[in-house]
Amino acid sequence: QMCIRDRKMRAGLVHAAEFREKQLLQALKAAKVRQLEGSAMFSSPTEVNVYNPETGEYSIVTADYFIIATGSAAREHPHYPTDGDNIITSDHIMMQPLPKSIVVVGAGVIGCEFAAILANLGKTRVNIIDKAPRILPMEDEDIALYVQGMLEKKGVTVHHNSALFDMQAYEDESGQRGVQYMIQNNKTKEHSVHNVERALISIGRLPNYKGLGLENTKCRVTDGRMKVDEYQRCVPHMNIYAVGDATMDIALVNMGETEGRNAIDHIYLSLIHI
Repeated sequence: QMCIRDRKMRAGLVHAAEFREKQLLQALKAAKVRQLEGSAMFSSPTEVNVYNPETGEYSIVTADYFIIATGSAAREHPHYPTDGDNIITSDHIMMQPLPKSIVVVGAGVIGCEFAAILANLGKTRVNIIDKAPRILPMEDEDIALYVQGMLEKKGVTVHHNSALFDMQAYEDESGQRGVQYMIQNNKTKEHSVHNVERALISIGRLPNYKGLGLENTKCRVTDGRMKVDEYQRCVPHMNIYAVGDATMDIALVNMGETEGRNAIDHIYLSLIHI
């Protein structure tokens, strides 16, 4: 059940997202940008096919330049698939009631962000499974330890040097649902079992290339990542750019915005010098 406070918070999130979307659509309209809704697939390096399944409309778009900004999706755990209810990703959590308890699988930026949000709201007991000696392995040690200390002050429990050994969603005789997980300490090899209401899988993100038709171009994807040059051009093409999470270089919003601006600047500078 979602309490009144939870409903108000969700309503606020939805309102903010819808308001921001409205702003962006108005800005695009004012700039006379043509918007096509649907799924786009490259048929060649200079043409994409766009299909809208709701209207059945099919369009062919040719252009001198393309920018791939398809974003990313949460990475699924290879052994414990999400169900959108008990075992979830960041794509699910914002529209669900606040759980009484949760385990975050993964101690990277996104996992720690959600751990901090839930801990600060004060209604959720938060555990984090961290396979390393400290959280935020990509950050400087002093910063990571500071964040870790702040989380622990908020009551967050960090299972350091621990691997997820088993995880199962369950429903008891009273209809109460939850998640039971077992961890193994990588140093002592000891096991411990814990029960929480929900599990958040936060082990990274993967770029959205599915159905994009990259096989109809020469864009190179190595180990799941688009190969781009210093100008964000998809190697070996000079007219196809990729920005944001589509490159998985530095998967941050501000970096995606900067890469988008740089791609546009480079395109127009190229046109000036033609």
